[in-house]
Amino acid sequence: MEQCLINDGALVTIAMTGQIHRRSERTDVLYGIDKNVNAIVEFINSSKCRYDVCADSKGPSYVIKSNALRQSYIELVRRGGHIRFITEITKENIDHCKEIMKFVELRHIEGIKGIVRINEKEY
Repeated sequence: MEQCLINDGALVTIAMTGQIHRRSERTDVLYGIDKNVNAIVEFINSSKCRYDVCADSKGPSYVIKSNALRQSYIELVRRGGHIRFITEITKENIDHCKEIMKFVELRHIEGIKGIVRINEKEY
């Protein structure tokens, strides 16, 4: 199967038969730390081989401080997955960056705002 983006922004899956199946777009607003962490863990667990993150300087701290997030990262790597993490490395988060480097490929970019997560199926 091949996925492509069409003009109206809807994600379309084109099967080898040439049939087109529309997948509806959906936006969920989650309130509370637990619901957000659970959604992130579910997203990571749905990753088969790749998980990429671009996060502000707080990102590494969230991963290390949340046992559920940290364990889902470690489990993905144990399954043979690869995690790439781009963040702003600062003197405030350097210890967490060193810890997260044990299971991710970490890179620095200055001035990142917000967070984006991508795996081989979703973004």
